[in-house]
Amino acid sequence: MSKTIVVLVYDRRGTQRCFEELSRFKEASWVVCDVRSQILLSEKGLSFITEQDLFSGEEVRLREDEELARDLSENWFKSLAEDSSDIPFDIIETYYTRQFFSYFLVLLRALHLLERIHSRYGDCTLVTTDLLASPHSIRWSEEESPIPCLLRSLGKQLYIKWEILDSGKETVRKKQPLKSLSFIRNWLRSLLDLKLFPQKAEVLLLGNPKLLGPVANELESEFKMNALRFRPTFQNNKLKSSLDENKIRSLLEKSRVFEIKGMDLFSLVWNRIKIFYQQEYPKSKASAQTTSQFLKKINPKVLLVDEDVTPYSKMAVSQARKLGILTIVVSHGLPGLRHGFSPLTADYIAVWGDFDCNRLQSWAISKNLIIATGNPKYDNLCKTDKEEGPSLKKIWMEKFGWRVSAPLILVTPDSFKVNGLELFADQMKTPEEVLMQAECFLKVAKEIPQLRVIYKIKQGKWDEAFYGALAKKWGGLPSNMKWVSEGTAVELIKASDLVFSGWASSSLETILLKKPLFLMHFLEYAEIFPFSAYGFKSKVKSANAVLEVCKKLVQGQLPLNEIVSSQECLTRPFLLARDGQAANRIASFVHQQLQ
Repeated sequence: MSKTIVVLVYDRRGTQRCFEELSRFKEASWVVCDVRSQILLSEKGLSFITEQDLFSGEEVRLREDEELARDLSENWFKSLAEDSSDIPFDIIETYYTRQFFSYFLVLLRALHLLERIHSRYGDCTLVTTDLLASPHSIRWSEEESPIPCLLRSLGKQLYIKWEILDSGKETVRKKQPLKSLSFIRNWLRSLLDLKLFPQKAEVLLLGNPKLLGPVANELESEFKMNALRFRPTFQNNKLKSSLDENKIRSLLEKSRVFEIKGMDLFSLVWNRIKIFYQQEYPKSKASAQTTSQFLKKINPKVLLVDEDVTPYSKMAVSQARKLGILTIVVSHGLPGLRHGFSPLTADYIAVWGDFDCNRLQSWAISKNLIIATGNPKYDNLCKTDKEEGPSLKKIWMEKFGWRVSAPLILVTPDSFKVNGLELFADQMKTPEEVLMQAECFLKVAKEIPQLRVIYKIKQGKWDEAFYGALAKKWGGLPSNMKWVSEGTAVELIKASDLVFSGWASSSLETILLKKPLFLMHFLEYAEIFPFSAYGFKSKVKSANAVLEVCKKLVQGQLPLNEIVSSQECLTRPFLLARDGQAANRIASFVHQQLQ
């Protein structure tokens, strides 16, 4: 074994497995791709670097990885149609381009990470585990964990000596295919048989009722149109594939589509593709037929969806367009990543504001297909009773035994949804920054006892365990600070005196509710949503900056009204207007298209 040992960990259980042999690794260099593992290593007094440190300065290569992942997700299956007339190929594969994009990107990032480790440490032995159980967008089975897979297959080509620690049978994850989306096949069929749906509907709405419900209400009340609201549920129906796996494998191998930089990755990706054709493909094919029958029965003139990227929505839009039904996406969020919006499958997309229009056009979506309407989910926020805030604050302060007159701040951090191997070149926000934010407010709460801090976290054992461990690391949670998972962000924004936000939705909700807002931007990377470019200046880039703002709040020296007034610069580009008429604009557009 080489003298230099590098230990690579990417989840909590894998880190704990490495700790079992810590005596071997006391002098090792540690690379950590998981924020919970960072806490564990800190508790042991071990130094480490993160995947972000290794990818620093690699923006060009990161963009190349993204483009290659996108190209693979859109084209890997095309040789099946070109080279074989007897394989029943259709467009089912295209419904899954987003899922395969994430899959290929993680694989390419893992390859990139190994190359960076070799570049940094040279002749070393890389020690890792076969576990990856963090809450990432792609769930890998044990044999598909990307790092061990790459090491076993390409270790020599990567010039890396390696050792994979056995995780033990009790911790091996069950094999998990692509997220099962059975697309309501049996449920739809039973509903059709029972004739629970009306025979006809002018407008069919599929998706989030909080987003599409206000539009349906406007269609019915203002324009007297028959609108059917429907939200699909998913089942785990088992359907067997009739496809010839051997022939598919042979054709894909012959196509050499997975040869990248002189390395053949086909043996690595085949298991995922095989699972897709065994499990997802037959379900999707059956669901497409059932969805088509459903649309024919309802016979809507217009289909509204909240997105056209995930498999079911993409399928529904595709089937509707085949039947000549007008399709419109009512955007569920701001356009942060291209693969979540482009290419557009529907006929039109209704977006929130001018920023959305400009960004979608930069992604080659025609201006003629984009309608700026505002966000119907936010319509009610424009009509909020100003007296509601103080009463809500009283409820929350008394709940925690706090003095009602004390200043209350709300923190809405970004979430831990980003895989350490799923970084984007222009959007380098990672869980590491979320950790920095949490530690920042633990420090602030300890140093300013007059302040009250509500830190909004997601419900679930993962987040609660993480934040509990973090507070323990800091000597316990201060009495003037609470991790809060219950309640909505909107309710807590109304109750607060000041909001620190790490994500766009809560920031815009804060602006609509006319509460003072500070954006947290602790690491150096380009803004995902360029609020600064539109004149927004209330931003904090460090824990010390947060501390100064909070001290001024407690001392009564923070110009809250001026901050609220300055935030209006974001209304037009990101919200269009604060008139509460977004749903009406969408309904009006639908009505016009049918005249």
